[in-house]
Amino acid sequence: MSVGELPEGWPAEVEIIDGDIRFGVGGASDGENEEGWAVTTASDGADPIAEAQAVLESAAFVVDASRSGTDSAGVVALSNADYSVVVAGDDNGLLYTVTPAR
Repeated sequence: MSVGELPEGWPAEVEIIDGDIRFGVGGASDGENEEGWAVTTASDGADPIAEAQAVLESAAFVVDASRSGTDSAGVVALSNADYSVVVAGDDNGLLYTVTPAR
């Protein structure tokens, strides 16, 4: 568990938006292979979901499930060959959930 920084093992290719990291966690069920990570970030952007999507798309992630939600809240799922990322949140902050691609 970490506060103020990305958790240990966070994949470098999963870029997040600028903002304070509130909480981060990573875990492995067998103690060796990472099963996934989660991070919450603060945001002062007008549309942080769209911003997060744009950042990940610029890092070669592809949208798997298009954005859903309201103008101020929503969720989007993206992936590349290595990771699946779900970003959910609102204009106050985001939750990134990252898992290895299966």
